[in-house]
Amino acid sequence: MKLIIEFHLIILKLKDMIILTTFKKSPKLAWLDLGNIPKKEELICEKCSKQVSFLMQIYAPIDEKEESFHRMIHIFCCKDPRCGYYIAIRTQLAQINDFYPIDADEKKYDQDYNDIYKNQLQSTKNRQNTCEYCGCFAKSNCSGCKKVHYCGKEHQQLDWQLGHSEQCKLLKDNNNNNNNNNNNNNNNNNNNNNNNNNNNNNIE
Repeated sequence: MKLIIEFHLIILKLKDMIILTTFKKSPKLAWLDLGNIPKKEELICEKCSKQVSFLMQIYAPIDEKEESFHRMIHIFCCKDPRCGYYIAIRTQLAQINDFYPIDADEKKYDQDYNDIYKNQLQSTKNRQNTCEYCGCFAKSNCSGCKKVHYCGKEHQQLDWQLGHSEQCKLLKDNNNNNNNNNNNNNNNNNNNNNNNNNNNNNIE
């Protein structure tokens, strides 16, 4: 109850500030459940039908509940102050999960260590990509650098104007350099193998 009251007080204090705020690019969202990221269709203002913007997030774990060891409240608001529309999304995870590591050194001598940690992969197989502009679920990536993801063409164009046009060139150049280095290493390995084979033939 205390958290809810404090949350409403924060919103009331911020409401007047939002009127004077110029929204460009949303700050980075720290989603907990990386396998269940909201889509932009789920973050629409009911009054103007436009996508709401990320405003703030509160880390509020509940130690007494195993499933709420990590708990975050994400707050979104409509860019149009006349709407006064907000959305609050809660995400939570247990201490042992598929996305974030825990301090394994404290548990490595436990009897059930192997059973617990064999699934503690921190792998990317269940992770969803997020939009570089708004932080929502991203279904496509930049066709140039292949590194940055977006929820749609609109946010891709906006992010391009905000600086990705330059960033894209750098990322693309880095990719090409890495590919060239890998090719050179492969060629060197092949040459070494050929030389070894020739030496073996000469010995015979």
